[in-house]
Amino acid sequence: MLEKNDWHLLPWQQIEQFIFFIQSKIYKNSICSSNNEVHRLQLFLCTSQAIKLFAVRAITEGRFKHQDGFNNNNLIVLNSSQKLYLAMSIDLQKNICPFSHNSELSQLYRSSLDLIVFLCLRPEWEAKIKKRLNSTLFNQNPRHIIDNIGKEFCSKNFEMSIYIFAGMIECSNLNVSYILKHLGTIESFESYIKNTVFQEQQFFTLFSRIDISRAKVDVKNLCQLLSHIICAAFQEQLKKEYETFVDLSFFRYQNNFIVSSVNLQDINDFINKSQDILSHMGLEYNWKHSRILTKQQTLRFLGFEISPTFLLVKTNIYNQVILNASKEEKKLILSKIRYILRSRHEDGKTRAKTNMPLTKAIALINPLVINWRKYYVGFVPTSTLEKLDWLLNEKIYRWYIKRLKKNRVTHWNKRCIQIVRNKKRIAQDSYVLELFNSSTL
Repeated sequence: MLEKNDWHLLPWQQIEQFIFFIQSKIYKNSICSSNNEVHRLQLFLCTSQAIKLFAVRAITEGRFKHQDGFNNNNLIVLNSSQKLYLAMSIDLQKNICPFSHNSELSQLYRSSLDLIVFLCLRPEWEAKIKKRLNSTLFNQNPRHIIDNIGKEFCSKNFEMSIYIFAGMIECSNLNVSYILKHLGTIESFESYIKNTVFQEQQFFTLFSRIDISRAKVDVKNLCQLLSHIICAAFQEQLKKEYETFVDLSFFRYQNNFIVSSVNLQDINDFINKSQDILSHMGLEYNWKHSRILTKQQTLRFLGFEISPTFLLVKTNIYNQVILNASKEEKKLILSKIRYILRSRHEDGKTRAKTNMPLTKAIALINPLVINWRKYYVGFVPTSTLEKLDWLLNEKIYRWYIKRLKKNRVTHWNKRCIQIVRNKKRIAQDSYVLELFNSSTL
């Protein structure tokens, strides 16, 4: 029967509608706290042929990011019957991969299982976190959190002493039994997560760093889903302690959070109690990125530098917050652009890629600049953006003229500069270099 079917002629629209229908029922039952019905629907969904076909299609066509970060572009190309055979061989009840003799097929098999478990668990926990904490697991807006932090600091009186604790959570020795107990899912999911995800080499992927330049804030895979669930469990435990802190403000994004209070003793009590909760979960603070600050100090959070200050108008004092991109993020985006333009040789030195055309360099740099600009637009001062634009143009100019021996300025002005909206821009053919300052576009 496998050879008679055509992979591309399968009813993919009906398959996606069926999966979405079951996921919506899981979400509704999770809102109503009907755990038995949720588990029954999850078991039905993970054993259906529809989700197996959908998972193999998403993995083989590169629509799903694996938690290990491997690139499936170099994997073997499967034909129609091979994809069908791979989909029908998926069995979540068995922990043994039938393709252990082939490393590439075993990667595809495991990635498909990860996606199946992710699709079954996500609607349940989206509903639970919405109900308990009134927030979402994915698609949170860090810019909205930064805006709320700025409003919180501006609402305080300048004479008032405000103490801020900026914390970052990381794994030390994860308590798997505690996490699985909090997860409370079906037995097949528990065994798979315990045997596959919670391994020593997987700890570092639980709390991945936010990559602003490549728009990878939410990868949306099984490992990131579990990290969101762990952070939500930590916040739920803290919520029970909020009654003892009267003037405590709490902001969290993934494993980064900020706590502010007018009382330093409340901050110290919060740190002690939160450390007890984290140690019970097998987590700890990353003290390189966690510290106690006062209101007058510059705070770094989610790639921003938050500098509270005051404005004196006649006899009135007004609070204000200056937002800017952090030095680390500015250096990081420029180093990534430099990495595109240069290559590292065996002697350890880097040299310019003189064989790469300017059009390809522009095509590789533009997505980084666009994503960085979208994240910081409206917050970063124009002077910072203009300085980044100058550095960007200077890097590309110095890289390009290294291939020329004479008439550098003449060649650059004739071949690489175009007038776009009455302004000189680095461009070639139909490729135009994007700039950090959107007002100059």
